[in-house]
Amino acid sequence: MTTGQQIFDMAMVLIDEQDPRTGATDRSENSEFRVRSAGILNLLMQEVCPLDAEWTRARERGASPRIVTGLENPLDMSDRVSRGLLPYGLAGLLVLEENPACAQCFLSKYASLKEEFRRGAGACIERVVDRYGGIRV
Repeated sequence: MTTGQQIFDMAMVLIDEQDPRTGATDRSENSEFRVRSAGILNLLMQEVCPLDAEWTRARERGASPRIVTGLENPLDMSDRVSRGLLPYGLAGLLVLEENPACAQCFLSKYASLKEEFRRGAGACIERVVDRYGGIRV
C-alpha cells in the first residue's frame, strides 16, 4: 500500500520542492507543505474513493476509510488510484495561494485523470433482464 509520505514525495517533485543536491524532499516536521498534507490527503481520498474498485469492494463489506493522521500511514486505496491521481491534487492544493497558475495546471491534470478513472470505475457488462414483457423484435 502507498503511504502518505510517498504521495507527498511525488507532489514535492511535481512542484520542484526537493533538495537540488540530493533530490530528497524536505522531511522535517516544520515544512509548511508537510504539515498541511495529511488533511488535504483526507479530503482528496474522500473525493476519489468511488473511483477505486478495491475501495468499492471494501465499502460493500462495511469498511470505512481510515483517517490519515500522519504521512507514514498507508492509504486505504489501491496504488493505481493513490499514485496515479493523488499527487496532482495534493500538489495543486499545496501551491494554490503562492502560485495559482501552477496550481491550476496540477488541478486541471487531477480533474482530467479523475474523469478517466471515473469512466473506467464500476463499469461492467451484464445481461439485461426484460422485466416488463412487451413487444420483442
